[in-house]
Order: sequence, then C-alpha cells, then structure tokens
Amino acid sequence: MGQKDISPTRLTSARTSFKAMEAALINSAGSFVVSDITGTIDEGTTGIKTMTASLVDTVDSLDGYLNAVALAFSKTDQDLATNITEGTKVFNMKTDSEDRYIRSKNENIRRSQSYNSLY
Repeated sequence: MGQKDISPTRLTSARTSFKAMEAALINSAGSFVVSDITGTIDEGTTGIKTMTASLVDTVDSLDGYLNAVALAFSKTDQDLATNITEGTKVFNMKTDSEDRYIRSKNENIRRSQSYNSLY
C-alpha cells in the first residue's frame, strides 16, 4: 500500500497562492490594453478568477476531508490501544464464561441417572 505525505503547510500555501492570484488579476484589461482583443482578455481573466475561486474551495474541502480522516485514524488508533490494554480483561471474561459452561455441563452430568448409578 502506498504512503501519502500530505503537509498541512502545503495545503495552506496552495490556498493562499490561489487567493493571491485571484486578487492580483485585474478585472478590466482596458486599463492596460487598448485593442480589439480587450474583451477576450477580460473573458479570460474572468474565467481564471472563477477557476481560482473554485480551487480555493476545493483546497478547503480537501483540508476538511483530510482533517476528518486524521481524526478517524486517531480514534481507531486509540480504540485499538484500549482494546489491546484491556485485552486481558476480555480474555478473562471469556475464560470465566467457558468455566461456567464447563461447570454447568458437569452439574448436568452429576444429576443424570447414569452418573448416580455409578456411585
């Protein structure tokens, strides 16, 4: 199974970069380009801003998901540690249950007629 190395710092850095890029893009190319393609540049800029906003949401969602996964792994790890620590108690309970079963069977044998006829 592969190992994933996901750094919270990288996620935060990517999120910050996307937000900075979105903020840095100028809404109107007309302020620096006077041409027939100004409208096309504006459309492209709007598309890029929309994409970066979506990427910020995606990174935020990924961060939330990874936090949930980390909490689930942590809880599972704690549960396993608890079960290992208390494993002897569970084993003793099982042994007690087996002992009660054996005692019950022995008592049933003692009460049977064939056992009584031997003594």
